[in-house]
Amino acid sequence: MVPTRLLLAFLLLILACDNATEPDPFAERAIPEELRGAADEVVAANNEFGCDLYRAVCDTPGNLFMSPYSIATALSMTYAGAAGNTAQEMAQVLHIPGSAPQWHEASGALLESLNRGIDLGGYELSIANRLWGQTGWDYLAAFLSLLRDTYKAPMEWVDFIADYEAARQAINQWVEEQTNGRIEDLIPPGGISDITRLVLVNAIYFKGTWLNQFDPRLTKEGAFWVTPGVSVPAQFMSMKSTTQRYGHAYGPPCDVRLLELPYAGEDLSMVILLPEDDDGLDELEAALTVDQIDHWYGLIRECDLTEVLLPRWTVTSSFDLEAALSGLGMPSAFSPLLADFSGMDGRYDLFIDHVRHKAFVQVNEEGTEAAAATEVDMGYTGIPPFFKADHPFLFYIRDNVTGSILFLGRVADPTAE
Repeated sequence: MVPTRLLLAFLLLILACDNATEPDPFAERAIPEELRGAADEVVAANNEFGCDLYRAVCDTPGNLFMSPYSIATALSMTYAGAAGNTAQEMAQVLHIPGSAPQWHEASGALLESLNRGIDLGGYELSIANRLWGQTGWDYLAAFLSLLRDTYKAPMEWVDFIADYEAARQAINQWVEEQTNGRIEDLIPPGGISDITRLVLVNAIYFKGTWLNQFDPRLTKEGAFWVTPGVSVPAQFMSMKSTTQRYGHAYGPPCDVRLLELPYAGEDLSMVILLPEDDDGLDELEAALTVDQIDHWYGLIRECDLTEVLLPRWTVTSSFDLEAALSGLGMPSAFSPLLADFSGMDGRYDLFIDHVRHKAFVQVNEEGTEAAAATEVDMGYTGIPPFFKADHPFLFYIRDNVTGSILFLGRVADPTAE
């Protein structure tokens, strides 16, 4: 016979399990009050930068996919070592408000919030940052500690000078591991060289199931109109429900329709922006700003839809972002002569050689799998410690009291009189 006390304890355990509630991700992931305002500014800045960058690269034909968060994070870590005009340009492109310490602290708080979401079990999410530095190079302790403590980006020492290929393979292997094998060969052969001194990497991986999944038995082939007169056969997922309510909106400009599909846990969701016209994508992309996205999202309300039809899709995109970022307003960072990353090593001998981004997404009846990685590699300028005017140059004679240029000239051939 079961003792009364054991039976009572067993019944209490059952009642406790029955009354248990799922953790609220919005409460569990809340940003600390003292950083909430700064974190909101970081989110707004990252989103604005993402829209800017999307518009800068969207002329590329075909499918396109990127992670603005990954790119912004990698560049934010790089910005931590920028100074002077280079820092000002990067701050403008990244829409960084306020002081750098507040920016980095708030960025770290966002990272911690996302990491807490991982523990709630609604989805898989992995975000990792890391540095690879040249063995024997003298980086500033303040720079290394900021990235280690705030961005959780430890330094791994490699020898780019002696064996940059081994370093490239090690970095690519780490990225592949962090993205569950979805991002391979982020740095292509020859992508770094013996002038590389530092590589900063962000890797992000996400796998989430829909809160309400599509029934694979309802998936069927249909026409997807790539232009108003040309279609291709696609597999369309179908969701039909008499009880399910969807987040939906319709609004100008572009006569766009929005559909929000939450993932399990409901703290993450996918939002589809569908122009009304078959050829309305160009107009929609031209209108894409953070303010416009926020306005559209504010229109979303729960409503009844008889059916939701979405194509299954898989996209992998790769970008070399030097030209796009330079065009957005940070050219000095890519110039061996003008770059100022003295906050990294106390000298003026580093510049951004490459910014590479690779992203993958797969959407099906079960949910979404997505991964991305961003790599910033810092090259050594190699500027010799001497000055030799051995090619045509300009010169002028200046009055240092008034700043007046008294004479201005050019030497094209010093042997000619």
